[in-house]
Amino acid sequence: ARGCSGSSFGMRWHVLFVFLALPLFAQCADKLPPARYETRWFKQDLDHFNYQQRSIATFQQRYLVVDKYWRPGGPIFFYTGNEGDIVMFYNNTGVMFDMAPEFGALLIFAEHRYYGKTLPFGSESFTTENLQYCTIEQALADFANLMEYLQKEYKSPSKEALPIILFGGSYGGMLAAWMRLKYPHLAAGAISSSGPILQFPELYNPPTAYAKIVTDDFEKANPRCPPVFRRAFQRYQALGKTSFGLQLLSETFRTCKPLRGGDDVKKLYTKLIDGIDYLAMLDYPYATDFLHPLPAWPVRVSCERMLMHATDDTDDDRALMQGLAAATGVYFNYTGRIECMDIGTSGTPRLGYSSWDYQSCTEIFLVCERNGVTDFFLPQPWNLNHTLAHCRKRFKGIIPRPRWAMNALGGKAWLHKRFHSQGGASGVSNIIFTQGELDPWRAGGVQKSINPTVIALVMRGAAHHLDLRFANPLDPPDVVQARQIFRREIRRWIAEAE
Repeated sequence: ARGCSGSSFGMRWHVLFVFLALPLFAQCADKLPPARYETRWFKQDLDHFNYQQRSIATFQQRYLVVDKYWRPGGPIFFYTGNEGDIVMFYNNTGVMFDMAPEFGALLIFAEHRYYGKTLPFGSESFTTENLQYCTIEQALADFANLMEYLQKEYKSPSKEALPIILFGGSYGGMLAAWMRLKYPHLAAGAISSSGPILQFPELYNPPTAYAKIVTDDFEKANPRCPPVFRRAFQRYQALGKTSFGLQLLSETFRTCKPLRGGDDVKKLYTKLIDGIDYLAMLDYPYATDFLHPLPAWPVRVSCERMLMHATDDTDDDRALMQGLAAATGVYFNYTGRIECMDIGTSGTPRLGYSSWDYQSCTEIFLVCERNGVTDFFLPQPWNLNHTLAHCRKRFKGIIPRPRWAMNALGGKAWLHKRFHSQGGASGVSNIIFTQGELDPWRAGGVQKSINPTVIALVMRGAAHHLDLRFANPLDPPDVVQARQIFRREIRRWIAEAE
């Protein structure tokens, strides 16, 4: 789960107005896993694609095991860890726990190299030289080696190999689909939730689709809301050009240090749109504590707070900025415990920014543009050449490869029927792609089924990988139905594998 600001600034909010948590938050419906995990470590090769003996090095990959529900011979439910500490995804992937007793499944949560505690070079892992092994291909190979080991470790006398079912959300959803593509002999099927595998250059059109969905979400919450955001951002831009405006912004947003000029104004703006993006991504029907504590339907709450201060014909700059601060504060400081905003550090510390910045500058070039017409943001064109220049400056000596992931991992072929197997010996099969209607990353995901074995579901009323969370009475009907389809297809995948 990550916003599409295009920023490589890490920024953390120590922020905002001291809004007391609403009574709604006390009704938090978030749920923790009913079974504790055992932490284990698996020795991995640092470079799976180097055959020189003198170059062989290893590191320890962390993975979590839950065997409470496992019955000998049962399948393995395997979460393909993404850009953060694996415990966060263990806590927020309840669908695996909900289904495990029914299937007698062993639950595995595998941490992605260079995230959480899986650091190949320890505290020195984030130098440009050491980050060279932080790639999609290396991570997939890690998962493949661990899966092969697990099949041997839990081997059943009555079965040649245990079926492995992959689960992943967001980047993890991309990895789950790519694992099924690259290692079909190890993975019987994959649940790929909210994975924007088509949001790469030359594939993603229009480039403004992500920002439009964010704006549409706010429109659905309250039609009066988007025009106020648009006006607030226009005035924000003007205020950032004057000394009076810099003082007003510093005071209104309670920055830990006064804003000094254009660079600080850009950092603050990036922070604000990050918050808005995350509100759309995490617009769940119940209160949660995933990346930050949030109320139920946080987009609606954000709109309410904006409209408490301003309307689309408000001329008072202070009122507009107070509204913008209150609206974005729903994401960054809903509990009101944070004192000031530091625009220089990560706003979502549970995600790994250093490693993700590197991946975003080498392989994972996700297109995201804003135009201020179909969305309520300031115009922000996405330019590949500018992005490449930034990346070369950020990581000295690297050679960005913006088209490599498309060439190596399917690219346009995901959209063509000839790429997919319908019971034959070639192509891809046994993947369920899910997208939340409210999720801005939906724009870069597979939204149409290719054939009976490669299924795409767009879930009305759902945000970013809501379907992977624990079942909840407030879940939209489409999410309930999606999980029923999961069960049906997993039974089929297991039968095929056996």
